[in-house]
Amino acid sequence: MFKLSFAVLVGIVLSANSASLPGSSLTKYVGPKASQGPLALSGFTDCGVATLVDVTLSGCASAPCTLNAGSSYTLDVTFRPRDFHWDMSHRAILLRDTQLLELSDGPIPDSTIDPAQVYVFSYTFNAASSHMGQGEFRLKTYQNYVHELCLVIPINIV
Repeated sequence: MFKLSFAVLVGIVLSANSASLPGSSLTKYVGPKASQGPLALSGFTDCGVATLVDVTLSGCASAPCTLNAGSSYTLDVTFRPRDFHWDMSHRAILLRDTQLLELSDGPIPDSTIDPAQVYVFSYTFNAASSHMGQGEFRLKTYQNYVHELCLVIPINIV
């Protein structure tokens, strides 16, 4: 199984066939035939070029999502990339008013993706108590200014 992983703030993803870093993973999809349909999570903004097959955020079916401060949440995105990429980077942030909290930013090791494949991206993060109230969770993966995944999810941290 082809596996890509990169570092984030919390969580651990382990794989017997690749080196993993805490918090997130990008793996080739191996389920039933993936086709675009209604997404499990609604109310978010898709600002990327990939075709989204499904998006889930633990504990939330419709944005704005209410998150408990200090708790961990997992975002799973099943997608088909638009372009072939050799070296992807990522960035995840929490934004409230003008307060920005960077959760992770940097290159994704071994990040070759192919538009002929469907991938599942999993990202685990903490709802920071420093950003209580209404705001946004933003996530993007990119190479050469092409944002394959770009999601803006309205949240309310309580």
